[in-house]
Amino acid sequence: MGVAVVAVTALSVSGCGGGSGGASSAAKPTATVTPNSAASTRSASSAAPTGSGKGTVVTADESEFKINLSSTKFPAGTYTFIAKNTGQAPHALEIDGPGVSDRKTSTISPGASTAVTVTLQKGSYEVYCPVDSHKAMGMDLHITVS
Repeated sequence: MGVAVVAVTALSVSGCGGGSGGASSAAKPTATVTPNSAASTRSASSAAPTGSGKGTVVTADESEFKINLSSTKFPAGTYTFIAKNTGQAPHALEIDGPGVSDRKTSTISPGASTAVTVTLQKGSYEVYCPVDSHKAMGMDLHITVS
């Protein structure tokens, strides 16, 4: 949320969608996260680099029935999405978009977490929960990397 992914998102993402109005370098592409549901919320923080060689880490908190991403802006690059199930039902995280198809985590039990690493390029990505009808229930974000 914050989402989407990713940028996903992705992905990953304060409020209902929309980016912040701050100035940024024109050379740095960013992503805008747009929830498909009013149930989605996002944190205003940016993605933080990691020293593991797996790209930038983005946390995706999943609960009934929303996804909250720890970042709202994403330059193109490699990201590791850490999906944390903070809800009571099983969840998972899937990312689809340019160059990324059906990249997803395994199903995550309540209280557990797992990761998926993706490389995001310019374009739109969908970050969602593929379990049962969770996507239709609001666990669906769109991220645009530009």
